Amino acid sequence: MEADYSKAGVPMLPVTHGLANTRRQILAYSLLLVPVTIAPAVLGLTGWAYGGTAAVLGAIFIAMAVQVSRNTATVAAEMVPEKKLFKFSLLYLAILFGALVADRLILA
Repeated sequence: MEADYSKAGVPMLPVTHGLANTRRQILAYSLLLVPVTIAPAVLGLTGWAYGGTAAVLGAIFIAMAVQVSRNTATVAAEMVPEKKLFKFSLLYLAILFGALVADRLILA
């Protein structure tokens, strides 16, 4: 995967800064992301439905990001944690937005 970006001249993070650095940044940004997604519930802007969903999804996201940060694979076929986290991130976002809507409907 990294080689594909490099061949195409696309300056993606794994090409410009390496896989280890990229994995560390994934973990760091995940650790920042989760409190931000829980903040609306803590600040009273949403209710328990959103807050609980955000907390559970956030815990899963961080656990998966830790797996990514511990992976030492250098070829795409062995980057299973990275692929799983990417797919989960799409689901995470959809569920989080769904939880916002559901929370609003519950409070209405």
